[in-house]
Amino acid sequence: MLLTGAVVVWRLREETPPRIESLAVLPVKNFSGDPSQEFFADGMTDALIAGLAQIKAVKVISRTSVMQYKDAKKSLPQIARELG
Repeated sequence: MLLTGAVVVWRLREETPPRIESLAVLPVKNFSGDPSQEFFADGMTDALIAGLAQIKAVKVISRTSVMQYKDAKKSLPQIARELG
């Protein structure tokens, strides 16, 4: 019985999702249609990056690195690979 319990625990540990060690906040899109509101979308991106950067256990990719993807037509996996 003890061996069965150990195998179950081992299996559960094996199937746990990978720990998130870094993340990127991609630029928030301005869906308003009003170009004068672009600053608001950029401000939201900045606020999210700054807020998440307060979490010590997670590395947050810099604003400079993510803003190059503002109007990019790349897939999320491709952006993830490029940002490492």
